[in-house]
Amino acid sequence: MKKILIVSGIIVALGGIIFYYLISYSNKGVKVEINVPSDEVSVGVPFDVDVIFTNETGNSLGDVKITLDPSEQIVFDSSGMSNIEARELGEIKNGSTVKESFKVVALPGEEPQYKAVATVFYSPASLVAEFKKKQEAEVRVRKPDYELTLEVPEQVSSGEEFDIKLKYERDDDLPELAEFEVHVDHPSNFEVVKSKPEEIGKAIDGAKFTNLEEEEGEISLTGKVEFPDSSEFQVKARLVMKMFGEEYTFLSETKTILTKPSALSFQVVLGEHESEVKPGDELTYVLTYRNNTNVPLEDIVIKAQLLGEMFDFGALDTNGRFASTNGTITWDKNNVSELRKLDAGRDGSVSVKIKIRGKYPIQQLNDKNFSVVVDARIESPTAPNLTTGKTVNTSRVENKIAGLLEIDAGGYFRDAQSGIINGGPLPPRVGIPTNYTIHWRVTNYGTDVDKVEVRAKLGAGVKFTGKTAGNTDSAPQVDSSTGEVVWQVGRLLATTGILNEKPEAIFQVEARPSGSDVGNYMVILESTGIQGRDEFTETTIIGTDDPVTTRLSADPTVGANDGKVIQ
Repeated sequence: MKKILIVSGIIVALGGIIFYYLISYSNKGVKVEINVPSDEVSVGVPFDVDVIFTNETGNSLGDVKITLDPSEQIVFDSSGMSNIEARELGEIKNGSTVKESFKVVALPGEEPQYKAVATVFYSPASLVAEFKKKQEAEVRVRKPDYELTLEVPEQVSSGEEFDIKLKYERDDDLPELAEFEVHVDHPSNFEVVKSKPEEIGKAIDGAKFTNLEEEEGEISLTGKVEFPDSSEFQVKARLVMKMFGEEYTFLSETKTILTKPSALSFQVVLGEHESEVKPGDELTYVLTYRNNTNVPLEDIVIKAQLLGEMFDFGALDTNGRFASTNGTITWDKNNVSELRKLDAGRDGSVSVKIKIRGKYPIQQLNDKNFSVVVDARIESPTAPNLTTGKTVNTSRVENKIAGLLEIDAGGYFRDAQSGIINGGPLPPRVGIPTNYTIHWRVTNYGTDVDKVEVRAKLGAGVKFTGKTAGNTDSAPQVDSSTGEVVWQVGRLLATTGILNEKPEAIFQVEARPSGSDVGNYMVILESTGIQGRDEFTETTIIGTDDPVTTRLSADPTVGANDGKVIQ
């Protein structure tokens, strides 16, 4: 055995030496150069990258191929693509030099890194193998001489109009391949009242201004947002070049705006609940408000939109008007007299009770991570110290719905399908052992759950035989410290056991009844518990099932009296 190990070690070492020799030999005499412009190139202006390959190996090289990987910030001029481009050169004789030129263009970026990488693949004539040699070069790119300044107020009131102003300066030599745009990224609920220039386009995160031919200019947006008191939001101005149909930001500035406390305080609170709720829970949302001004606020209107598939609108309890078309509840002076006029310094509240559905609306494998949201707004046409014509405030509360783990524990006597044969008398007799198989089946609803564990205590006079079966990689075992049977299930995806097969573990036990069991069903397995870590709500969820007795209600072959212990 020792000799075999020594020989094996020698072979591995020789293999490494031979491999290193081949690599060194194959690269000897192979030269790869990559030439880029020595001066700075301009963004958007095409330039050449030359790859020069020289064969001085003393032999011909076959299947020669040159590739250029221009990187994400440099693309091919002809297509605008950054994919690797390959040139097949075939056989290159000894002493020959080949140059391949690639036309590329540099893209703009805020923190760009410009690099071109060339690789030559080839096969030496004396070897049946492919080798490669790589070379790379940094490309010096002149950063566009552009400037940008952004002006916004430090604080605004919810619903108050405010201005977003920006100034830009750019080079007069905009590349022919590029289009210049200015983007203003703002919150999705920013309502534009007016703009300069008036023509504004829709961008993914806000507004954009195109066809800006001037080398310098000013852009302004006037609008308003509705946010809760003391919340923050951001506005971002970006200078963008559009090339090959894609947008590239090369200069930006971001400002943060604080929402001042409103003249009308407003908050939605979910009473007596943590951040997550469970199926079947009854929730009470309380919407509180207060007049913080020194004048009365009149004709107050409160709207609360209830969003989420898990809301059971059939169990809604509120004195507000409910619109089933959009799930919105409205309170005003017609159903809450205090909203007709709210005196200075006065406060009040309205509420809504609603249940969470007992079952998840699961139809597909990715139906998971359910939440419920109350999106509320309060408004009065009275607007002290504001130019907007009304006083507005908003509040929003979102709650995650915890997942649900179910464990089904069933006992069987005739269970040949499991592959485990049970023996002993049925009905069970005092002092004589009878075998039973316990089936544990798991169902997971709503969320992905990790570290799932099932455990239960054996009944008095019952022991674990060690025989197991099932459809998972793990099998039940006895925890010697507690005497419980434990099944480490592991991680379960949401909808496990609903739209696919339930994870199942089977184990055999031996039960020996005592005299105190005569005339009764003997407990084989006490209550089964299951628990796991909910990855969505980051909480521990648990479930239980009833004890298993010799009644064996899951076994259709066992009658009601067959499980009662006899003398």
